[in-house]
Order: sequence, then structure tokens, then C-alpha cells
Amino acid sequence: MLGRTRTVATLALLALAICPMLAGCDGITDHQRLVGRWEGSLDSIEFFSNSDFRIYALLVTHTGKWELPGDGRIKYSTEGILGHNGEFKYELDGDKLTLKNMAAPTVFLVYQRKR
Repeated sequence: MLGRTRTVATLALLALAICPMLAGCDGITDHQRLVGRWEGSLDSIEFFSNSDFRIYALLVTHTGKWELPGDGRIKYSTEGILGHNGEFKYELDGDKLTLKNMAAPTVFLVYQRKR
């Protein structure tokens, strides 16, 4: 019995040592990682923790809601007369956010986190 307890304890310590090296093991969700302001070449996006967002473009600011339904997708809906719904595949790599258009996968937008 003592050998089994020691084995379980060793495995638990090994898991704690390896965990920080694995993606998503830090307990922070992608929702939390996305919150903040992201700068692109033509616009910037700001994601808020309450699922609101703003897109700051040259002459206009769009507002709306966003959600992460899973499978690396971000769904959004913009408000107002020209409002619409859409969906992107997203990739987070540190301070880099890439959004890929679901309808045209070769079209993508790259943003850098603004600190």
C-alpha cells in the first residue's frame, strides 16, 4: 500500500511539473486571453470581459457581442443599422491573434496585443 501511495504522489508531482509547459494548463481560458485591445494594420479590436467588443476603424467604431462556442471559433454580432453576424476561426499565440474568415479560409487578419 505504501508503494502505491508513493507512486501516486510521484505522478502528481510530475503532473505539476509538466503542467505549466502545456497549452491551457495555466487555468486561463481563451475568453480571458482575448480580453483587451488588439492592434491590426487597418483597425483595432477591443474585447471586454462582459462579451462586448468594439472595432475601431478609420472613420467609424462598430460595437457588438462576441462568444466562443468552441472548436477554435469566435462568433460575433454587430449592432446598428448595418449590423451583421459572423464567425472566424481564431488562433492565439502569445500576444498575436489571427482571425481566419470561415467563408474564405485564405483571408485572415493578424492583430498584436496592445499593452
